[in-house]
Amino acid sequence: MNESDVLNPNFEFILSRYQRFKGQDAARALDFGCGRGQLVATARERGFDFWGADLFDFDLASGRDPASLIVPSAADYVLRMERGDRIPFKRVF
Repeated sequence: MNESDVLNPNFEFILSRYQRFKGQDAARALDFGCGRGQLVATARERGFDFWGADLFDFDLASGRDPASLIVPSAADYVLRMERGDRIPFKRVF
C-alpha cells in the first residue's frame, strides 16, 4: 500500500480541477499548509507538478524530527519552513 492510497475525500475533487492543466505550466501548484504532504504525494504520483510548504517549528519544540512527519514520497517536494522564512522559488506560482 502506497502512503497516499488512503485519500482525503477532497483530494479527488482538487485534482480533478487541475486535470485540464496537466502537463502545462498552469498545472504547477503550491499547497500552503500541506501538513504531512499527502496531497503533494498523490498529485505527484499522478503527474502533477505539486509542491508543499508548512510551518514545522511546533514539532521542533516537541523534540520530534519534522522530516519524519512528511510522507516519504513527498519529502523532496515539501518545504519545511519556520516563521519568517521566504519561499525560495524564482517564479511566482
